[in-house]
Amino acid sequence: MKVVLLSGGGGGARFARALEEYSLRWWEGPVPPESWLALKTVAGATASPVATGERLCDLRKIRDAIEI
Repeated sequence: MKVVLLSGGGGGARFARALEEYSLRWWEGPVPPESWLALKTVAGATASPVATGERLCDLRKIRDAIEI
């Protein structure tokens, strides 16, 4: 199942908690690319692993992703 969520961290966090009952293996890209604070909010709100990074194409972006 593919779910695309284009909102900030607050809506994404609520949605992530609602999906936990389905035991997702991971949630890929729950927020728009490079929305690092929103990603941190969503990842902190769920026990499901959050995947990101396929669009990181330079060292600065990789550093920013790691530092969240």
